[in-house]
Amino acid sequence: MSRTARLRRGWLRLLRSERGTSVIELSALSPMLLSMVLGLVDASQGFSAKLKLQQAATRAIEMATAGGMASPAFNSLADEAATASGVSTNNITVTKWLECNGTRQDSVDAICADGQQYARYVSVQINGTYTPMLSSAMRAFGLPGTLTIVGKASVRMQ
Repeated sequence: MSRTARLRRGWLRLLRSERGTSVIELSALSPMLLSMVLGLVDASQGFSAKLKLQQAATRAIEMATAGGMASPAFNSLADEAATASGVSTNNITVTKWLECNGTRQDSVDAICADGQQYARYVSVQINGTYTPMLSSAMRAFGLPGTLTIVGKASVRMQ
């Protein structure tokens, strides 16, 4: 048998062989599978960062309820939330308000008219940012490279 015929028969046998099909399919699908796994890991890390802010806001609210409205801790809720969350006090909003018969008043220290039901509330909101691992890919699609995350907790004090 001539050399050309042997080469031809070898090529035909190689073309009919299905032994490497799985490797080729895996190599074609692996970038998509890898990006899905990275996306899931990235999303879970973002959710974890949001949970951290939520827990810090809840901790600050617990400090408010532990000492009551007259305690020094009640007046330093922003500092407590900043310490617990690791963000600046500029990113923390503490809101205190009074409701008389369900109507929000301008001042938490106001006094409701006789016979009205009153309730005092405090709310802590912590704003933070999360930069995903895939932020460069997000920017390539015109999305922002960082995401804003918020943790918020409220409680009725009185």
